[in-house]
Amino acid sequence: MFRYVWMWGVVCCLACPVVAADADSERIAALEARVAELEAQLEALSERLGPLIAEAKQRQVVDRWRERARQRMRDDAEVYKEDELREIEQLYQVSNRQRNSDEAREALTQLMDQYPESNRAGCGALYLAQWSSGDERISRLREVIERYPNSFYGDGVQVGTYARYLLGWTLHRAGDKEGAREQFEIIADESPNAIGHRGQRLLDALPG
Repeated sequence: MFRYVWMWGVVCCLACPVVAADADSERIAALEARVAELEAQLEALSERLGPLIAEAKQRQVVDRWRERARQRMRDDAEVYKEDELREIEQLYQVSNRQRNSDEAREALTQLMDQYPESNRAGCGALYLAQWSSGDERISRLREVIERYPNSFYGDGVQVGTYARYLLGWTLHRAGDKEGAREQFEIIADESPNAIGHRGQRLLDALPG
């Protein structure tokens, strides 16, 4: 009788590690399943938040450019008298009220002649370039790049960089792909976060 009891005890002892191993395997499998579930949830959350995070970052970029624009305009206030600032703005606003008209061209030309160092002179020069075509457009865009690199529109668009962007597209459409690529590469090197009038990165809207 004692021998049977002893043998049963031995069998139980041998079986216990097997039972424990099975239990551990189940716990590991459950943990692995839970980890996989959490990873899937995290990936789904990242997909939803990704565009929102990118949008928030771009808003910060736009805000920084607009602050630079405001500073450039404040610089004019240190140079020109109040009546001169009023005349600068009046001349410039003709281009917004009568876009691409003879009156606008005359007003912007007068602005550039009388106040060549003003911020609005650069904005006006770029308008005149955009209203041109062919070789004249290319020539005017190059002049804007050279003479007004630090002028700004109120929405944060840097005149010189935007002129270079437009020059790149103009050359591209004229068949000068190498010349266009050169202009876009300069933007990528010198001002990769430059924006357009809708707040988008210029480098996100290049020819394919």
